[in-house]
Amino acid sequence: MGSDKSTLQALAARALAARVARNIMGKYGKGALVALLADFQNGVPAPAIGARMGVSRERVRQWRDVLGHEVRLFSVYPEVEGVLMGPRLPAPAPEPAPEPTPETLPVCASRGTDDAIE
Repeated sequence: MGSDKSTLQALAARALAARVARNIMGKYGKGALVALLADFQNGVPAPAIGARMGVSRERVRQWRDVLGHEVRLFSVYPEVEGVLMGPRLPAPAPEPAPEPTPETLPVCASRGTDDAIE
C-alpha cells in the first residue's frame, strides 16, 4: 500500500513540475525557462537568477525544488588515488626490432624481360 502512495506522490510532483514549467514559460518565455534550467544545472546562485528574472531568491529556490532534483557527486583527486595505488613503476622500454637477415627479407617478384620500360 505504501508503494502506491509514493508512486502517486511522484506522479503528482511531476505534474506540478510540468505546470510550473508551463507557467514560467508563459510569463517569461521559452528562452527564459531554458536559461533558468541551465542556471540550475550550472549552480548559479539563486540571488543572481532572481535579479535577472525580477523575482526573489526564495521564488528561485521554490522553482528549483519543484522543477528537478539536485545530484551531488564526490570525485576523488587523482593524487589521492595515487596514494592508494602506491608508486608507479615506469613502463619497460620496448625491445628493439631484430636485424633483418636474408631469410627474413620479403621476396619480391621480378617482372620478367618481356616488359619494356618506355
